[in-house]
Amino acid sequence: MTKTIAAGKNLAGKISGKYESAPRKTKGIIITVIVILAISLLFTASKQLNSRSVNLTAEFSSISDGLNPDSSPFDVQEILSDEVLTEASKKLNGKYSVWELRRHMNITQYTSSLDRITVKNNIREGNDEYISVPTVYRLTYKTISDEIHSEGFWSCTKAIFKHLFSPSKAKVLNAVTESFKDYYVEKYIYTGEALKIDWSKAEHLDYYNKASTTLNIAGRLSRFISDKYNKTHDFISDEETISYGELQNEINSLISVEIENYKSFIIDNGLTKNKTNLLRQFKYMEDYNNETNERLMARYDVIKDAINFYDSDVTKVVFIPALDVNDSFYMNRTKVGIDYLVEQGKTAKIAADDAHHNEINYRHLAEKFSNAPEASDSHYAQADEMFENIKIKIDNFSEKTLKIIAKENKGKKFLDIKVSDTYTGTGIVSAAKQALKTFVLLVLAAYVIIYAYELLKKYRKGGVK
Repeated sequence: MTKTIAAGKNLAGKISGKYESAPRKTKGIIITVIVILAISLLFTASKQLNSRSVNLTAEFSSISDGLNPDSSPFDVQEILSDEVLTEASKKLNGKYSVWELRRHMNITQYTSSLDRITVKNNIREGNDEYISVPTVYRLTYKTISDEIHSEGFWSCTKAIFKHLFSPSKAKVLNAVTESFKDYYVEKYIYTGEALKIDWSKAEHLDYYNKASTTLNIAGRLSRFISDKYNKTHDFISDEETISYGELQNEINSLISVEIENYKSFIIDNGLTKNKTNLLRQFKYMEDYNNETNERLMARYDVIKDAINFYDSDVTKVVFIPALDVNDSFYMNRTKVGIDYLVEQGKTAKIAADDAHHNEINYRHLAEKFSNAPEASDSHYAQADEMFENIKIKIDNFSEKTLKIIAKENKGKKFLDIKVSDTYTGTGIVSAAKQALKTFVLLVLAAYVIIYAYELLKKYRKGGVK
């Protein structure tokens, strides 16, 4: 009887312990799930909230050619230049240095689906002259950028804590984009990078090279004005009452008369600071153009021979159906091999002729300077005076042109900065899916670990049955 009572108590104790352990296990499971859920949410939030982006849209017409409104090359990377980031740092009250802003940010081009279709159509049609220039760029700020991530855990932790007590990503991006707009308008709209003239290098050159550099500067201005005239030939400044056509005539007259006279005066009188070095320069350019001419003429002869051997049946005009940008069919003339050979042959021949002309010119210059008598001080003084007068006229012309461009561009919008929340993450639904996916993976990992642990316990107690 005593044994029976003792056995009953023992059984009751086991049952009671079993029921008492059930709530503890349930509580442990709930705590584990909560911890895993919190980790999943933190992981997803860190990915979703790590970066924010804005789109910069260039709206001026010359951007399609990769040029600024003043015809200088467009470079969107200037948004991360010292000038722009210094102003942005000031707007942020110095909370971010130029170095910190640059290591957190990057700028990339954005290509829309329509842009991709246009590029594909031009590639399919064999349009070699088509150039795809992006007009939309994406500026991204990352709390933990690739550079910071590569520096390790402590660098990432430091970046996170700094961000908690610093201006938001939106404020940082706004400060940078606004600084870039001010910088861009000042540099390319109101002052004109293409119209900025640096005479410091030209003033130290030999007389002939100084004249050539002056001619190049004036030629650049002429090309710029010509481009402006072709795009806005009917624009006339109210105050200056002058058009781009009149400006073009003015600069071309300066080139053909005064600059050419200045260059001819130098050549005719053999003006030079160092005749030996100048003659060595002419000899080098003569040999270089001679070699270039021979190489291109050899290429031209090979192409001519290839054309003669070409099968005449392949030279027939071929038309194939193609799609234009509006997805409409049309018959496109497709180039065949001989078309490419003819184009390459023409290019080689023109370049060879140019090199031959340059070779003769440099030989002529060498003879002129070699045979020129010793120039007097008055000749050098006259050449210096001619240069100073030309320099003043070019500077005045550039200043006048800048005023007219400023009048034309007044009120125009060249860069449109748009903040789009689409690029701050991947959306609430996507974030929820990411969090759920992470949660499930962590639960499975926890289950495997616990299951392995239970198996190990049973093995230690007496083996797995």
